[in-house]
Amino acid sequence: PVTANAAQAGFGRGASDAFLLRVDPSRPPEDFLVYSTYLGGGGADVAYDLALVGPGRAAVTGYTLSDNFPIFAPAPAGYSRAAMADAFVSIVDTTIPGVSGLQFSTYFGGSHQDIGVKALAAPDGSLYVAGTTMSRNLPVTDASTKPSLIGSTSAFLLRFDPLPSD
Repeated sequence: PVTANAAQAGFGRGASDAFLLRVDPSRPPEDFLVYSTYLGGGGADVAYDLALVGPGRAAVTGYTLSDNFPIFAPAPAGYSRAAMADAFVSIVDTTIPGVSGLQFSTYFGGSHQDIGVKALAAPDGSLYVAGTTMSRNLPVTDASTKPSLIGSTSAFLLRFDPLPSD
């Protein structure tokens, strides 16, 4: 069940949706679910990891096959919507009710498969997201230590500094 304060109250109508739950184990069993929301669109959407990025806030990463995944921030320059999976990064504030609780959400990837696998909140306030790519045109910065794909699959590392929606 989703809670009344969910950022996305309905199933996205695809093969699967990612979801985010917040529970309070100190509450009685019938009242321990504090927050529950879907996160997805018309295709398969899968979350692999989350990082707590502040009180009631979580950064979620995974992949989407949805053309209508809930996006509230422009994709990085050079992004190309893939026919395969694209990584996503979303920040949900479970203390803000409704769609306003989805504070940041974007695609990341190139023209082939890209998957967000791990999210980490760093002590300096930045957010790191690691994943895998099969895209030869993955958007990279000038400071990238590996600016192009070598072989069929590579890892990627994103850094958001400052944290989106801070």
